[in-house]
Amino acid sequence: MGDELSGRDDMKALVGGYMTAFPDMKISVESQVEEGDMLVTRFVAEGTNTGEFQGQPATGKPVRMQLITMTRIVDGQIVEEWEEGDLLGMLKQLGLAS
Repeated sequence: MGDELSGRDDMKALVGGYMTAFPDMKISVESQVEEGDMLVTRFVAEGTNTGEFQGQPATGKPVRMQLITMTRIVDGQIVEEWEEGDLLGMLKQLGLAS
């Protein structure tokens, strides 16, 4: 959902940004499917925007966003992951897009 990330540090920075913006974030796994070295997960993330998000001040508004990830796992390690999420819908909920 944006720039390509590479490695743990990039992932930590991404997750840290979301946790700063939505410190009460709850993630619920709705379903998972595994085939070979691939794992597909459909989940919902919910939280209240009480911190800065993408350079914008906190709105105090709650959001609910659905996401799907495809993760490739080799020898117990995540080696690739692709995400699709309704970022535009989340921005609309925050009043940052129309």
